[in-house]
Amino acid sequence: RHLKSLNLDTALLMQRIEEVVIKSLLATAPSIIAACKLFVPSIVNCFELYGFDILIDSELKPWLLEVNLSPSLGCDSPLDTRIKSALLVDLLTLVGLPAVDPVVRPQPRPHRPATADRRDLTTSRRVQSADSLP
Repeated sequence: RHLKSLNLDTALLMQRIEEVVIKSLLATAPSIIAACKLFVPSIVNCFELYGFDILIDSELKPWLLEVNLSPSLGCDSPLDTRIKSALLVDLLTLVGLPAVDPVVRPQPRPHRPATADRRDLTTSRRVQSADSLP
């Protein structure tokens, strides 16, 4: 919001950040794949959460500082809680466990194959967005 209020191109910034993340994952893909083959019996039922620490310079260029294999999900502030809650909702939805508000029960749906549900959950690029946070 702050960057938008300064009329800076936040869409371009997010595109650049995504490029850094994608290039980092592609660069380490052989190691990740080798580790999965050694330690994961079935890759269809596992996932990994990475934490990317990225510095943004005055030209809105992202610089990768480090990638955390086990990022902290602890919350030190209300903003931290909102961001990490949205992250966990997205994560669980992407792995096929959509988060449901316990107060609002979803309407029953006709039976569909599990693969159809998985396709429904992964069609959007971002399930939630930090922009939607108050």
